[in-house]
Amino acid sequence: MKALNLKNISWSLIISAMMCMVAFASCSDDEKEDVNITFPELKEETHVVGDEIEISFNAPVDWQLTSKAAWCKFVNGDFEDATTSGKAGDQTVTAKILGDGQDYINDNTTEIVLKMGDKEQVIYKITRSKKAFSGLTIKSVPEAEGEEAVEYSAENPIVVKGCDIDTNRDEYLVIETNIEDANLTVGVKEGDNPDWIKIEKDNNKYKLAFNKDKKDLDPKYSFGTDKGGKIIFSVMTSDNSIIGTAEIPVAYEGLKEGVLVSSPAYPNLRISQDGKKIISTDANNKSTVYQDKIETEIITRDDEFEIVTFEQVGSFMVFPGMEPVYQADGFIFGEDAVTDWVDVKTNGTKCTITFEPYVFSYNYDNRGVVVMAFPKKEYEKIKNDLEKNIIVDDYINPRYQSYVLGAPVQTEDVVMSFTTCIAMDGELFPIANMIGEDCTTKYDGEEIEGAGTDNIYTSNIFSMLFSTSEDGKVYYEIKNGVDGMILENDEFDGFSAGLTNKAGKDYIVLSTANAETLPLQQGKQIKVKSSNGEVLALLIINIGENPF
Repeated sequence: MKALNLKNISWSLIISAMMCMVAFASCSDDEKEDVNITFPELKEETHVVGDEIEISFNAPVDWQLTSKAAWCKFVNGDFEDATTSGKAGDQTVTAKILGDGQDYINDNTTEIVLKMGDKEQVIYKITRSKKAFSGLTIKSVPEAEGEEAVEYSAENPIVVKGCDIDTNRDEYLVIETNIEDANLTVGVKEGDNPDWIKIEKDNNKYKLAFNKDKKDLDPKYSFGTDKGGKIIFSVMTSDNSIIGTAEIPVAYEGLKEGVLVSSPAYPNLRISQDGKKIISTDANNKSTVYQDKIETEIITRDDEFEIVTFEQVGSFMVFPGMEPVYQADGFIFGEDAVTDWVDVKTNGTKCTITFEPYVFSYNYDNRGVVVMAFPKKEYEKIKNDLEKNIIVDDYINPRYQSYVLGAPVQTEDVVMSFTTCIAMDGELFPIANMIGEDCTTKYDGEEIEGAGTDNIYTSNIFSMLFSTSEDGKVYYEIKNGVDGMILENDEFDGFSAGLTNKAGKDYIVLSTANAETLPLQQGKQIKVKSSNGEVLALLIINIGENPF
């Protein structure tokens, strides 16, 4: 082994090499101190939960990103961290907006800080929007099985159901509100609904109806959202702070579907032979006489209705103490129906009905028609087969009974007649109601000279009838009387006759001073005349022996 021979080494070469190494090291330190660190331009953005932000920058040295809020973190594979770091170079980092600590009231802000070397700077200012409520639905509550709920929105308005003429039958639309977050509630603040809508709340359900106290709106007319306005549903937190609203336009469908009222209605009508005298009898057997025409006002949705007429065929039935009642045996529709003698004219909601004269044949002593008014929408449903829909089991369908304006029957001239009555319990009662038949009947004997009419009645009574009546008088109700009637009588023995009116009805009243001494008498005449002297009827009074 040879020893190192330093004599052969050039000391100048060694010194040069050492100087180069020192110079190299010095150069490296100078380069590090001269690195240019440039931070990205500050960005300010607004995001919602779930958004991701891509942050790109160039780092000439080691770097670190830090988020100042727990709801903004950096995605690191399957993890999310508040900080992330790396070596020098081009970088792209993803930050994610989380829902931690979010509420419905306030937006939140945070900053992202980038540190490179010993320098740091805010490069992002982020605003996280406050929590938005979701899952709010406003739907109708189905009324019948199989009916589907209707969901309402700004594009699909709420249509409030129509009210009825009778408040007790008013229609209501029931809707319900639902929201995903059980910590939120939905309500309608006072003043946030149009004043024409009446609202009743029950938990999350609302009953909506037309407010009849709103006098400047007629409940029979429909209107749209331009007039109906909006209902504002407010979404509230537990402390009743409103965090959002849903504005739903509303409209009104008009009077309840199918409702039609005629005022007045004429349930039973008897028309004179010349078509001029019209007698309407109500359910209480009270008669009202009209001349030349009858008129009625139609109340239905949007004033839209259709008149339907058809023939009724039948005859009169007579009951003691009552006006004759027409019993329909059948109905005729279409071209075969004789209805042209009834003229129905409409002017807006007003309906006027007049009648043509008729000369009755031997085979037909009456003719009848039914006049009905149908709501437009209801008519459209049945117009292709009126008879099948209107007549059920030989009667007018009960569903449509309220649509009957009148059922006029034209007969031979309506003449005056009489019903015997006595006073009991402060009222006048027909004798027929007590003994089954009237004491007064149509005269069928020989012609009476000087009678002046063939409308003659005979009344066979007893003196005891006067004492039975609590006021000692016998009455004859005058059916089909006229204004200004006068009496012309024979001389009576022991009693007198006069005219009176009680409870809106005209009567001939017989009075006696002493019923027990009233003599028997036959053929005593009472003529009832019009104001111009025409004899309207002749009543013949026969007072016979008491039966016991």
